[in-house]
Amino acid sequence: MIRNLFFLSISQGKIIPITFFIALIAFVLSAGCTNPDKQSNKSLIPETANSKGFLPMDALPDSIALLPPPPAEGSIAYELDKEINRNSFSLRGSPRWDMAADHLNALIPESINGFYCSLSAQITEDETPYLYALLFRTDDDVRFTSTAAQYKYNRPTPFFVNNEPICVRQKRHNYQSYPSGGAAAFWAWAIILSEIAPEKSDDIIARGRAFGQSYVICNDRWQSDVNEGRVLGSIVVARLHALPEFQEYLEAAKSELASVWAKDLPPIRDCDTENAVVFQSSLTRF
Repeated sequence: MIRNLFFLSISQGKIIPITFFIALIAFVLSAGCTNPDKQSNKSLIPETANSKGFLPMDALPDSIALLPPPPAEGSIAYELDKEINRNSFSLRGSPRWDMAADHLNALIPESINGFYCSLSAQITEDETPYLYALLFRTDDDVRFTSTAAQYKYNRPTPFFVNNEPICVRQKRHNYQSYPSGGAAAFWAWAIILSEIAPEKSDDIIARGRAFGQSYVICNDRWQSDVNEGRVLGSIVVARLHALPEFQEYLEAAKSELASVWAKDLPPIRDCDTENAVVFQSSLTRF
């Protein structure tokens, strides 16, 4: 192609500087040698009609067999759910209420980066592609696993029972409250991130628990929904550890996070203020 261009320029009586051809050669060569890591980023999350998770649909944990039924109306456990729910009303309009709304309304990658202040690192598809895909795909595994029990038990959500305010913007389902898929996902992420960054594991786990409590604070889920969601999240992560592909992503994610830390980037959030808010109430630590 370059030779043809050269002869074309001579035939037209034009003189083209040698630097033009050097630049053209560099462009052609670079076009054929694209960074393989950048090329593979998108393929880290499979394009499938169903779950984009690691587990095939027929290999998901059986949430109906693994979890007990939700507390029956009139039981001590149900009365405890209602008492905790009533106690959460005191946080309405507070910074913790606003933060809980942010947690419930956030989508990936905003939800993943709720752990920024624990990790001291931002997770992005460009800079940490394996870590991003690891958490994205785990989220799918967790939420698809929770679906069977949610539809079987069809438990009414707190706001449908008590008609009290809810701190989320989008319309919510009135049923499928048990178990909480969102709390399960936050807990699964916390377990995985604590394995990737064990030196920060205490804060990561505490934050994962606090994020799950946001569903209670928002009047969106009962405490038992959140508790069993955490159990389910743990089960899914345990199942994922048996997969070689998951292990490969995990090891690659460790290297990516180490590279981010090595850059010693300035903080992008006020973590002192955020920590004071997220851990302000006893409901956070229930």
